[in-house]
Amino acid sequence: AGKKKSLRDAWKEFADELNRDAPWQVGRTYMVSMTWTEMELENQVLSSTISAFTVSMLTSLIAVTAFTQNLVIAIYVCLNILLVVGILAGFLLNIMQYPFGVVEAIAATIFVGLSVDYCLHLAHGYLESEGTSRRKLKHSLVFLGPSIVGGSFTTISGCVFLLPCRIVLFRKLGTVLLANATISVVVTFTFLAPLLITAGPTGAFGNVVSCCTRRCPRSFTRDSLADKE
Repeated sequence: AGKKKSLRDAWKEFADELNRDAPWQVGRTYMVSMTWTEMELENQVLSSTISAFTVSMLTSLIAVTAFTQNLVIAIYVCLNILLVVGILAGFLLNIMQYPFGVVEAIAATIFVGLSVDYCLHLAHGYLESEGTSRRKLKHSLVFLGPSIVGGSFTTISGCVFLLPCRIVLFRKLGTVLLANATISVVVTFTFLAPLLITAGPTGAFGNVVSCCTRRCPRSFTRDSLADKE
């Protein structure tokens, strides 16, 4: 894209120079090329993808915060999603050599929803457990770990049947979904789990409801209502 832009700028400067020096009877010189159209399309797709991905991540942060009522857990889950999407994008664009087109732009926003499943299960199990961070994570891994691994196994098994397809779209879809499921479950156990052990919230730390309750005036709290009665 950078080389195309510099080339277009050079041609535009050349066309402007011709228009300045040419007599008015000749008319204007116009620069027309499919290369410039493709470049503008790539720029529009890239900018719209970044905007849609940002909105999708903010929506995930708000939704996870609302459901878990813990801002720290929501941030950890979103960090896990960012890591999964980054690794998946590098795998598809650099290793698989897929060109960045409309399909990849649409898939980038879908990856956020596909990547939130396993990490959210683990984080929710951690949040519902009691004790220290290590004990909470151990409880979550014991009770939800097999379900997470089983869910990823069924997704990967279903995607395997798309790989031998002769239709390119189905084969590419199977590769993307299989890679997403594999990377998601691996990152969940290798990134989110250690993060919860070392810096996982315990007690009411990060709880949005507790923070709002502490900030409310005393006349609106439950204790003050009981005192009035």
